[in-house]
Amino acid sequence: CSLQDPSLSAALASAGPGLGLISVMTELPRDLLRQVRAGRIPHVALGMEDEQAPYCVTEDRRRACRELVEVMREDGACRIGFIGKLLDRNHRAALDGYRDALGPQAQALVAQANEASALACARDLLAQEPRPDALVVMGGYLPTAALPAVLGHTPPVRLGVLTENSGILALRTVAYVASYSQIETGRMAFELLAEVVTGAIRVSTTRYSPFEILRPQPYAQLV
Repeated sequence: CSLQDPSLSAALASAGPGLGLISVMTELPRDLLRQVRAGRIPHVALGMEDEQAPYCVTEDRRRACRELVEVMREDGACRIGFIGKLLDRNHRAALDGYRDALGPQAQALVAQANEASALACARDLLAQEPRPDALVVMGGYLPTAALPAVLGHTPPVRLGVLTENSGILALRTVAYVASYSQIETGRMAFELLAEVVTGAIRVSTTRYSPFEILRPQPYAQLV
C-alpha cells in the first residue's frame, strides 16, 4: 500500500508475531519510521540502499555500470558519456560505477537529464569535441528518449543502458544492456524478510541481485 494510506500505520500498530515490512524504493516518513523501530518490526528496503533500514536488497548498479563500461571499452569505445538523473541515489550509484571504469576522464562527459530533456542532452554530448563514440544512459525511460540521437549517428555511437524497467530489454538489438531482474530482486527481499522474522539472521546486511552484461544482438539471433 501507499505510505500515505492510513491503514498502514494502523496495521503496524496492531502488529503481531510474523509481521514485517518491505519498503520499495522509498524512505519511510519519520513518524512511520519511529513506529517501525518502536515496534521492532522487521524492515527490508527493496530497490535501493537505505540507511534507515538494517536490511536491504537491491541491484548492484555501481558494479553493473562499471562492468557495462568495461565491456563497451573492450569492444572499442574510447570516449564515453553518461546521462542520468543525478539527484537520484540509484543513478548516482551507476555514475560512481561509470567513474570507476573511466577514472579522471569521466567528469567532463556527465549530463543531468530527465525524460523530457534526455534527447537534447544526448545531442549536446555528441556535439562536443572531441566527440564521444559511446553513451551510457541510466534509468527508467531515459534510454528510449535518447535513442533518436544515437540511431543513425555518423560516425556510429555505441549505446549502453541499465534495466531500470524490463522494457529496456527491447533495446537489445541496438544497445549494450546491464540486465538485472527486478522480479528476482523482489523475491530476494521476501526471502530476506522471512529470515529476519524467523531470527535466522540478526546482523544488518545488504544483498545484491545478480546481473549480466548483454552485448547488442541482431533481431534474428533473439527469435
